[in-house]
Amino acid sequence: MGTVLASAAALVATVCTEAAELAGTNRSGVTSAVKTGVESCSSAELLTLTATAATCLRGAAALKLRADVRGIGSNNNSVGTSTTSIHKDTTLRVRLPCGSVRLRKVAVFPQCDRVVLRLGKKHLHGAFSTYKNYEVLDVSSNGGDVVVDGMVLFPLVLRTAAGVVQLLLDSQMHCKVWKNAIEGILSDQNVKHAKL
Repeated sequence: MGTVLASAAALVATVCTEAAELAGTNRSGVTSAVKTGVESCSSAELLTLTATAATCLRGAAALKLRADVRGIGSNNNSVGTSTTSIHKDTTLRVRLPCGSVRLRKVAVFPQCDRVVLRLGKKHLHGAFSTYKNYEVLDVSSNGGDVVVDGMVLFPLVLRTAAGVVQLLLDSQMHCKVWKNAIEGILSDQNVKHAKL
């Protein structure tokens, strides 16, 4: 049982470390959190640590998204901030090219000479993830809304080499932020192509 707890504590500490470093936490804070995770001796401590970590990560993600939407950030550059936020995995509902709606980790970023939409899928309750990349050709939003599972969502349409992918966002403001950020990445790539 001790080996299982140690492995679980190490997994929780690793996930928390990665998330904290992505969020910009200083090294000493991360080291302290990892030591606490590794020193967990009982299943109750591990459960408490896991629940606390999950709550903190959800709260940090929500605050980051609010700051991005409002244009608040350490550099007070709303376009730069929103562009940075879409490089990281954000959990969204996505309508895939096959037409089904799934919850996926979404990131959009430049890669070599193209813009990539990366959709991640978690397996075994988040123990590992698989990713599928789509080359983004164009982005648009029709200004309307769709109802999925009783929720009103705002689609952002990405035309990819593999078909149309819709990111279903929970507000019109989030839709505008994502659209502007993706258009910015696409235009940067087009400028790079023009210089070549």
